[in-house]
Amino acid sequence: MTPDELIVALQAENDGLAAVIRAMESSRSWRLTRPLRNLAAAWRRGTPRRAYRQAQRRSVLRRGSMVVGIPPVPEGDPCPSVCAIVHAYYLEILPEIVWALQRCGSLTNALVTFPAGGEREGYRRAVAPLVAAGVQVDLIAVENRGRDMLPLALVAQRALDTGAEVFIKVHTKRSPHLGEQGVIWRAELLNGLLPDLDSVEHTVRFVAAERSFGFGVPIASLGGKAHRGKNRAALSLLSRRAGLRVPRRLYFPAGGMYWCSRGWLETVAALGLTAEDFEAELGQLDSTMAHALERLIGCYAATNKATIWVMGTPEGMPQPVAVDGLRVALPR
Repeated sequence: MTPDELIVALQAENDGLAAVIRAMESSRSWRLTRPLRNLAAAWRRGTPRRAYRQAQRRSVLRRGSMVVGIPPVPEGDPCPSVCAIVHAYYLEILPEIVWALQRCGSLTNALVTFPAGGEREGYRRAVAPLVAAGVQVDLIAVENRGRDMLPLALVAQRALDTGAEVFIKVHTKRSPHLGEQGVIWRAELLNGLLPDLDSVEHTVRFVAAERSFGFGVPIASLGGKAHRGKNRAALSLLSRRAGLRVPRRLYFPAGGMYWCSRGWLETVAALGLTAEDFEAELGQLDSTMAHALERLIGCYAATNKATIWVMGTPEGMPQPVAVDGLRVALPR
């Protein structure tokens, strides 16, 4: 690439990022997190007690939540190894995920699932940058059922067998029913999970330090009780099968993208789910086994009192979350 071509490419990338920022600032989540930015400003002015009281009044902090500090992380040790679990239904979006994953310096493995009958060569070209960086990439064709949840169930044990200590689950989320907002949400999720090398390394160390019960979720993904809805029956079935309780306040990473430690994948693998457990794809927006499995992570977290690192908060401010049985770690 000549210098002129490089300048043109960088300018195009800059324009694209500027468009994402404009879209983010006009998004619903940006408006909803305005109280947090006010809290951050008050905190910087040196009035934490007053800011805390203001946050309580604005329902940013609620009764029943338990906020804890960041546990000691052994910064001097080698960064724990990471395995990425990627479901790439949309081939054209996969390069976006590959580019983001390159912000994880300790990524050793990537399991990339794609619909059976898909263009394997196209997927091979898309993941080439990871292969060039020394990542072991496995392309796995799966039946087109259960969105990104059936692929997770099918490769959970294989991911554990890589020996990785920490896992990141992402997928080529498009959400056609959301229109342009779906594109914005995907950008918020990816940028929240993989903002930069240093932030990603600290997240990986945090999740690994929590062993079986550590999670990292982007602020744009926290779903709650209002999202349980018609999935109650399937969720109850799965939770009984896994020996988990359904909490009164169910919090889970809506959008299906998060960091996790080995315990959650062991739970998913032990369920023994197969394609027959998932409905045929008919464009459903709710009430499927995939939606129930997506929410089961909230049952796992509550039952095991998991510690959740909430990422991608505005202006670097930690996001306190009201949860049932969870401990919330504050990013710094």
